[in-house]
Amino acid sequence: MEPDAKKVFTVLDTRKIWWPIVIGVGVVLCLFVRDDSFSLAQLSFIGQADWRYLFLVLLAVIVRDVGYIYRIRLLTHANLSWLSSFYIIVLWEFSSAVTPSVVGGGFVAIFLLLKSGMNLGRSLAYVIVTSIFPFAVGSESERPSVSDEDDNVFGHA
Repeated sequence: MEPDAKKVFTVLDTRKIWWPIVIGVGVVLCLFVRDDSFSLAQLSFIGQADWRYLFLVLLAVIVRDVGYIYRIRLLTHANLSWLSSFYIIVLWEFSSAVTPSVVGGGFVAIFLLLKSGMNLGRSLAYVIVTSIFPFAVGSESERPSVSDEDDNVFGHA
């Protein structure tokens, strides 16, 4: 069952994302205003942060995402281009961040892999493998070979 691209993009309209952002920022501002122990002087500590540590955090996130891009490209046997792997990983990370942990970004990742041209079974398999075995990345040479002799385990011809 192939989802219709026009239906998908009417449901995933980018203009619909602004309402949750406005509501979220409004709730945060309301919580700040209602807190008696909060003062604007406390925000001055943000400017005193050591920017080298923020740079290191940004670098760590970039290295992690490059690793994720490499992993999804390796798991798909280079069926995805580097750019499509980048888009899938960035959208997967974003959907994992904005959806509840029960739902997670897995369903969005399955959808994105499906839209990139893979069938549903492979999309599910890649998402499950990356979810269960987050560090499992192997090359073709590391995989065990399967021969006809291995099929004869129970002595049947």
